[in-house]
Amino acid sequence: MQKSLFIALEEHYTPISSTVALNHILGVQLMKIAKPSYFQNENGDEALLQEFDGFLSYLTSLHLFGQKRSPIRLQIEREDLHAFYVLESAGPILLVKDHQQFELHPKRGCYCYLPPGEYILEFPEGRTQLFSFYFRGKMFRKNHERHFKFLQELVEAFRNKTGLVVQSVDFWIGPRTRVLIARLLEHLQFIDLDIELFLHRQILELLKLSKEKIFEEYEKVYDGSILALQVREEIRRSIAVDGQDFRLNELPALFKKSQQYLGRVYKAVFGHSLTQCRKYFLLELAQENLLKLSNSTQAAYACGFNSVQQFDKFFKNASGMTPTDYLNKIRGE
Repeated sequence: MQKSLFIALEEHYTPISSTVALNHILGVQLMKIAKPSYFQNENGDEALLQEFDGFLSYLTSLHLFGQKRSPIRLQIEREDLHAFYVLESAGPILLVKDHQQFELHPKRGCYCYLPPGEYILEFPEGRTQLFSFYFRGKMFRKNHERHFKFLQELVEAFRNKTGLVVQSVDFWIGPRTRVLIARLLEHLQFIDLDIELFLHRQILELLKLSKEKIFEEYEKVYDGSILALQVREEIRRSIAVDGQDFRLNELPALFKKSQQYLGRVYKAVFGHSLTQCRKYFLLELAQENLLKLSNSTQAAYACGFNSVQQFDKFFKNASGMTPTDYLNKIRGE
């Protein structure tokens, strides 16, 4: 995707080739696929910028440390839809264009339609971590945006090339959102056709999770079925990324509930256990990889199994047939 957002860090910082003098932004999680650019100024302020140009979206990861509030110029060359996740900050980040001013709050995310022009991003003192991405509003074909009510006004502004900024409601960045962003930064590392598919899927997952968070915070009347659906969706998401390596004991930290409680709520709604849910999605992933790779060995490792024998045993137990029998059955249909 063509770059259209430019952060004028060079106006306040000097690019540096060695990180020896840095004290505040080392040790942060990096985007593996993007080369980090480090900056520092005479006041001891520091910055780290990483950007990745995907086919359908453009990612930005920005870490800052400042001794005082610092306004940084932002140039937008083309109207797009932007997602902002303030993962760490001592206070709100201000987004200013002409007479419009918006706040990006700590530990919260939001979406914005940004028309072309010059902006100011004013960062608070201390440490700030901002993860963002932007994408074309054309991703939503006519009427498809109705499934994402919080984006409808932004998509309409994009289609009409409105000259004013439009901001969605903001939402809480919880453990699941942080895990999804961390996975994106960690796994986005191979330059081939699969990386574009992975990136597209992860951006869609973030959009879906944003929709879920906004529903939770602004619309829902809580009952157990909502939690059960969230747990099921998290298991599906985790299996798609981590395969066999995903364990159900990761769920309590994400939902702040015990595994026993989550299991009871889930079974009351769906009628089967969390273990059966994990098995279902892992089998679905195994079948998908078998069809894509046509090879049990490659499918086994793609799903995170340590051996073909372990993969074959799981597949037979979960589906009642061997991987070879499954492929022969599909090819014969």
